[in-house]
Amino acid sequence: MLELEDYYDLLDALQGGFGFDLEATDPEVQVAAFRRICCLLWIKNPLEEALFDQQFKVFLAEAPMKTLEEKEAEALRESIKKDKEQDALDRNLKSDKDADEKRESSPLPNQPLEIPAPQFKSQEPLNPYQPARHQFLISDQYYPMVPREMQQSWRHLHRPERIGSSDQLDVLGTVRAFAQKGYLEKPIFEATYRNQVDLFILLDVGGSMVAYDQLGAQLIRTAQEGGRVRNVAAYYFRNVPDDKVYLDPQRTSWKSLSEFVGELEPLRSSVLIISDAGAARGAQNLKRLFLTEAFLEEVRNKTLRMAWLNPFPPKRWKGASAEQISEWIPMFPLDRNGLDKAIDVLKGKVEN
Repeated sequence: MLELEDYYDLLDALQGGFGFDLEATDPEVQVAAFRRICCLLWIKNPLEEALFDQQFKVFLAEAPMKTLEEKEAEALRESIKKDKEQDALDRNLKSDKDADEKRESSPLPNQPLEIPAPQFKSQEPLNPYQPARHQFLISDQYYPMVPREMQQSWRHLHRPERIGSSDQLDVLGTVRAFAQKGYLEKPIFEATYRNQVDLFILLDVGGSMVAYDQLGAQLIRTAQEGGRVRNVAAYYFRNVPDDKVYLDPQRTSWKSLSEFVGELEPLRSSVLIISDAGAARGAQNLKRLFLTEAFLEEVRNKTLRMAWLNPFPPKRWKGASAEQISEWIPMFPLDRNGLDKAIDVLKGKVEN
């Protein structure tokens, strides 16, 4: 199994003038030179060499042979020769510069030694269209949702309840009361409605969910800051929330399952679980299924507003524990559409 790093090694070798013989005109010699550099870079044992030869023959049968014209070969020779001369010149200049800097930085007698701060320089790749090695993209723009979309979805999670009255006059209601009685008994003020949803988010952390830790944290943060939910409580677990749930992602402090279930209110609490449900392994785990079913039954005794978000696509659920769990609780993929459907379930709507 070759990786992208192995491909870059071959490109570097070819750019350095290895893997071909410009002086030879026989294509077989070129093929042998190319095979030789591939073996030097990639082959570790005789078994790998046998596999490589098998694939190399397929490559030769499918790839058309192209020979260089004499002008092209001469131009390539000159290019490689100039590159080597330039590299040698750069090394000589660098050694001379280092020697001069060393002489200048040598302390004089009876003077303290000063150590200069290191200078860090970034080296650009030779080909600007070729990505630099060991370059990782740390960005949230590749998430299935951006924070603004999360906030917009969370704002739909509301169940307003009438709380007292406000000082805002209900003009229509006052006129209607006057028309019914023929006199104005008292003015009617508009009622105050507040969102009475308590959202409990349980996030699976560690193991196969490591890649989604930041996405889960972003979902929790946008629900707490950008949503209109009355209370948002975040809990954490590893694979299955069995007899306890944790209060932090590092799982250093915890709360028993009975205490967690005791906080739920039948008409106000909504529970959202974020986990792959075993889809990463692609197989059913009977212990995981048993513990998950027991946990869902405990929560279902207090509230029916439960939903599950799975970061793996539905095609990965088949044959895994996720397929069975999705029959016990509404499960949706972790994207904008899945979050909207999960919020509908958390609001009490029946899934179609």
